[in-house]
Amino acid sequence: MLGGDDYRLLAEVEQEDVAAGGEGDDEFVDTHIEYEELYASLIFIACIYASGQIVRRVLRMPPLVGEIFAGIILGPNLIDFVPYPISFVMLGEIGLLLLILDAGVGVDLDTLRLVGGRGLLVGIVCSILPMSIGFGISLAIGTSLTGSLAAGACFGPTSAGIAMATLKRAGILDSPVGQLIVCAAMIDDMFALVVLSTLNALVGDPNTALVGDQERNKLSILVPIVSALGYLFIGGAIAVRVLPPFLERFYFARIGKENHGPAGVLLMFIFLFAMMPATYYAKTSYLMGAFLSGLVFCSKNDVKAHYTSQFKRILQWLMRIFFAASIGFQVPIRNFADGRVIAYGFLYTLALTGKFAVGIMTPNFNKGPKFRGSHLRDCLITGCSMTAEAEFAFIVAVFGKEKNLFSLSLYSSIVFAIVCSEVFAPFALQFTISYWNNHDRQSDELQIMEPSDEKVDREPNQLEQTIKEAGNSEKESSLHQRVKGDDKAEMQN
Repeated sequence: MLGGDDYRLLAEVEQEDVAAGGEGDDEFVDTHIEYEELYASLIFIACIYASGQIVRRVLRMPPLVGEIFAGIILGPNLIDFVPYPISFVMLGEIGLLLLILDAGVGVDLDTLRLVGGRGLLVGIVCSILPMSIGFGISLAIGTSLTGSLAAGACFGPTSAGIAMATLKRAGILDSPVGQLIVCAAMIDDMFALVVLSTLNALVGDPNTALVGDQERNKLSILVPIVSALGYLFIGGAIAVRVLPPFLERFYFARIGKENHGPAGVLLMFIFLFAMMPATYYAKTSYLMGAFLSGLVFCSKNDVKAHYTSQFKRILQWLMRIFFAASIGFQVPIRNFADGRVIAYGFLYTLALTGKFAVGIMTPNFNKGPKFRGSHLRDCLITGCSMTAEAEFAFIVAVFGKEKNLFSLSLYSSIVFAIVCSEVFAPFALQFTISYWNNHDRQSDELQIMEPSDEKVDREPNQLEQTIKEAGNSEKESSLHQRVKGDDKAEMQN
């Protein structure tokens, strides 16, 4: 079976033939696939599903852990079983886009107003703190200053896909803490993109050689920052305050109520097709474009219901492919045989403590005792959710390796730490949610039992009162009979 490199080589040969004017090659493009390729693809999809179910039912861990390992084992970096791996990566990225779109549609505006400022703060701290720890570790092991910046930047992004998949399954995504995590994860991605653009300016980009070096560096650094802040605040305000009433008056008012759902979903995808390139070419994350496109329709319940009904099952399967391909295929598993790689990898996991620590910044939404009860639960959920590294971390790591900012072995150590976060974080998050659900369930059972105990305590009192009343009645009856007998005796006399 041909591997991914073989297919790319064949594609390059075909393109050369077309450029050379081969007979008939420029008139027809053959898109036929072989039976073996189709069969292997189906086996891969089945293995993704089976691995997730085994991990969930047997090991009691989130299914995405099994899906990631299925991609690692069957992917191009180990046994190279999967044909056209880039196609599966593309399907996974489509799944991530749909998930971010779903997150935008599902936003509760009242909750967003409650957590917006704190979400911004959590996202910034959750980027700076682990990046600083990673930067310090890299300097300590002898990496250059620029290489240490690149290595530290790998630990800034937070995986919205991993956190949101677990939170959505647990029914927490629409809660205040869920919205806080979504907001912070989006800020994390934009912050990481700004850092990557800054690194690109520091090492130089030959594609921008038309501009002077100093001017190019200033633009490369300023444009992502201004763009990210502009889309976050101005774009968010337009999506929430300007577009909904405008669309309600000039678009939905001309469509029957029964068609609002399909018409809204269609318009949402039109916005998505416009916002993705707008955000991408403005040097910010195209995921922000997807989020804003969904945010426009967050107050339209019929649009939200139609989107969920049409894409729920599709999204589940695309996210399975995302974890297996977009994440699993990026892991250089063969390099993990080196003990030094593993040792440095565990050392880099210390950077994840900076992401977990931001959980203490979670607001006390339930107004109970701080860092106890429900507030402690929300702090742990936030910390575990933010610990999972995003797929963007792989992009930063690959950038550092390709620019020779650090060695291949150090790249493997960084990827090892990222994989550890993607395995540990969802497991810890699900364990935390399950623990507190059981805790709340036991508390509810105790509350139900307490009134019944009071009832049991009251019943003997009622019984005693009944007996007492019966005894009093008996005494009264006996006394009445005695008085009646005395009266009768006096009459006879």
